[in-house]
Amino acid sequence: MTIGVLDMQVIEELRSLDDGEGEILKSIVTIFEESSNELLQELSDAMEAGEAGRLALAAHSLKGSASNLGAVLLSVAALELEKAGKAGELSGTEEGILKARQEFSVALSCLHQQV
Repeated sequence: MTIGVLDMQVIEELRSLDDGEGEILKSIVTIFEESSNELLQELSDAMEAGEAGRLALAAHSLKGSASNLGAVLLSVAALELEKAGKAGELSGTEEGILKARQEFSVALSCLHQQV
């Protein structure tokens, strides 16, 4: 079931990996936060350098991470950036990166509420 920003089925599957202490989900969210911040910076750097392939690769990684944590809207935003990068189309990516940053912020807030 998807409720707003997060796919709660994914969250429940991640919770099922835990021993009841909540530490596994907390660790996963922490790693997601750190890696996503790096990927968002990589997206900006790639756009500024005019490197569409590099942008596509970072967006693909962000999309996968977001999907693995059930961050649906972030995954969609990253997919759009990945498509643009693969097409070599960098115009409009600044807005797409801003959208991804916004969706990341919202998703992260929701994830922190789940741990």
